[in-house]
Amino acid sequence: MARYPKYEHGLGTVHQINSLLDVADENVIPTRYRKSLILASLFLHLGHLPYTYSTERALLLASNLGRRSNENKIKRYVKTKIEKILSRINLDNKRKQDILDNIFSLRDYKSLYRYFSAEILVEKFGNLKDKVDGLNEEDLEVIIKDLVDKENDGYTYLSLADKADFVQRDALYFGTVRIDISPKHLYSEYRGIIHVSQSVRRN
Repeated sequence: MARYPKYEHGLGTVHQINSLLDVADENVIPTRYRKSLILASLFLHLGHLPYTYSTERALLLASNLGRRSNENKIKRYVKTKIEKILSRINLDNKRKQDILDNIFSLRDYKSLYRYFSAEILVEKFGNLKDKVDGLNEEDLEVIIKDLVDKENDGYTYLSLADKADFVQRDALYFGTVRIDISPKHLYSEYRGIIHVSQSVRRN
């Protein structure tokens, strides 16, 4: 339907990930990463604030109020949350600082919710391990990377699935009466898409 509630979109993204896994073979997405990718898709949209990007952007704008020499309480609050997640994954200090700079400068404000989602994941991971067989701390790092690390393949797949969920909704908004596209068709050229994506990142 031409609706964008985050609950529906969240489930749509999970559906798209499952469809991608149906067509991607072991050479593209190895078995050991599949469970983590599904769990990342389940948590992806949980960190959105009410009114989503508008509120998240406003939070970052508020974090930049006041004298530059003194971080205000809002900035300290947000920065602590982001750093808590960055400390869980293996990134060098320069990349961590670049991530913080890009978020607080609003160049990358749309990624803020992913850190909030990752924080929920960390808080609930003990319960998750009780419910999902074979889940361990190594999986936690992989899921976090899927959520926040733009140089990680899982992040690329998750972003692709996130965008693919909008296809039918956008078509309806633009006046198409009905469009039925099997998610498998969206990924029929997944090898080429992934290859181009990786090439761009390397160069």
